[in-house]
Amino acid sequence: ARPAPPAPPAATASAAPDVPAPSEPAPSTDAALDAAINDALASVTSEAPAAARPAGPPLTRGERDGLRVAVQRCWNVGSLSTDALATTVVVLVKMAPDGRPESVDLVSSSGGNQTATRRAFEAARRAVIRCGLRGYPLPAEKYAQWREIEMTFDPSNMRIK
Repeated sequence: ARPAPPAPPAATASAAPDVPAPSEPAPSTDAALDAAINDALASVTSEAPAAARPAGPPLTRGERDGLRVAVQRCWNVGSLSTDALATTVVVLVKMAPDGRPESVDLVSSSGGNQTATRRAFEAARRAVIRCGLRGYPLPAEKYAQWREIEMTFDPSNMRIK
């Protein structure tokens, strides 16, 4: 069993005073998050029509898992409001050949209002950029497969297509 997380620090002035504190902690654990992520990755299949798929060998499960774990390390959902924690965002990441993200754009969202969506997207964007500063370890010979990557950020179910 994991020890209880430390109590949050006393409220102090911050750069974003308009962010409401969650009324109660999010009921998630690292183990539950990992299980949900693994379930989501297991369900990801090549659903795109053959003409829409990039040429070349697809990323292996291990390569997708490596990217997911790398992004997940920098994804901080602990600071999100309750509304933002209930928001799922899908982002499109355009990558440079050296594995660094060139752009991160919001594709869609569900489960939250405009403010919650913006905050959830910003947390996802920061995770992709922060962990990708030196480039993600992706195989150069499969660049056509990972040049554009769609990632679903949901506190209970992160997926990579």
